[in-house]
Amino acid sequence: MSSAMMPRCGANDPVVWVNTKTKVFHMRGDRYFGKTTHGGYMCTAAALAAGDHAAKASSAGAAASEPATKKPRHHKGAPAPDAT
Repeated sequence: MSSAMMPRCGANDPVVWVNTKTKVFHMRGDRYFGKTTHGGYMCTAAALAAGDHAAKASSAGAAASEPATKKPRHHKGAPAPDAT
């Protein structure tokens, strides 16, 4: 697929930029969308079917994986939060 041609994808299947060298794809709004030396536009479903994976900062990557959970911060000397 030519990097200049953007495919028509469904509403639930957004266009992504796939870095063909690293097999990482970037969503619209990501700073690498359309900008890597090796790459092209694809529909997300086609990129996933080809074995590509979402960039960590990409919203598709967040949707495809479990959300990260943070432990609450506890300052030394402060009382521990209740577990109720």
